[in-house]
Amino acid sequence: MNRFELVKTIVLALFFWAAFMVCLFLVSPKSFAGELQTGIGAHYSNGGVVLIRTGNKTFNVFGGGWSGTRDNAVAGVDVTLRHKCIIGRVGGAYVLNNGDRIGTHGNFEVYLGCKIKSVELGWLHFSNGDAIFGSNDNWGRDGENLGEDFITITFRF
Repeated sequence: MNRFELVKTIVLALFFWAAFMVCLFLVSPKSFAGELQTGIGAHYSNGGVVLIRTGNKTFNVFGGGWSGTRDNAVAGVDVTLRHKCIIGRVGGAYVLNNGDRIGTHGNFEVYLGCKIKSVELGWLHFSNGDAIFGSNDNWGRDGENLGEDFITITFRF
């Protein structure tokens, strides 16, 4: 995928995000919020990630992508759990390109963070869960699925 296709895909993901954001706002305007999440690759991942997410305090929709040697775009939904300053998210995501780090288009999103004042620091992981569910042909591909990891900072607006 070249840079133009990646930008085009991210624009479509943001359009999806904006449409869903309008729907959420119409349903529950008092609990509506948005977040900008950005960060750098961690572990074996490289490059940077930018996600925009919106929703209420529990359910979110997000879209964005990452750059580096494995440029990609992603869109998905997740559930947020909060306890004091600890924030956890688990959800499903559609990743545009699969390859050596992402084995399938359908993936899980796992996030663990800590909110300090108005900024949230955390670790974000995308994977199809191969390490949990085991490597076999049921996933429709061969080889490992190591996933992508990012250390992120999130701003709420």
